[in-house]
Amino acid sequence: MKSFHHILRTLILIFFLLGGYSQRGAQQGQTGIGLRLGSDPGITVKHFVRENGAIEGILHTGYRGVLVTGLYEWHKGIGETPALKLYGGVGGHFGVFNRHGYYYRRHGHHYDVIYVHNRPSVGVDAIVGINYDFQEIPLGLSLDLKPAVDFYAGHGYTYLDGALSVRVLF
Repeated sequence: MKSFHHILRTLILIFFLLGGYSQRGAQQGQTGIGLRLGSDPGITVKHFVRENGAIEGILHTGYRGVLVTGLYEWHKGIGETPALKLYGGVGGHFGVFNRHGYYYRRHGHHYDVIYVHNRPSVGVDAIVGINYDFQEIPLGLSLDLKPAVDFYAGHGYTYLDGALSVRVLF
């Protein structure tokens, strides 16, 4: 069986080759797929549904579980450079953590460890960042911060995820 990373590299190569035929800036109908490299790495897919509005899906496999995040993002150009945009958005996530997963909860001056046994988790997310889509090649880069509140076992847990995303555009 081929490794996940080998399959992912092959898919990205195929999208890169196909994306080479599309040399347009971010606009309605444009899609990008790639890697999210940061404190919570994963796979990211972003699709522009309007000129300045996009939906993004992120599949995280960290924290000993699987987490799927969906976001709606508003993009705004910076100055005279159409390829450079600031963006912000909101959304939510759903995940399942396996029996080896854990959370730390502060209780007084010590932390309680909560072991997770294949239990679902839901939460709300926000995102702010800067995006640059190269005009010469079908490649986009994003640098962002994504705070989230995770609701699990009757408690709310906050965390901050920062990442660089590299996407092939088509």
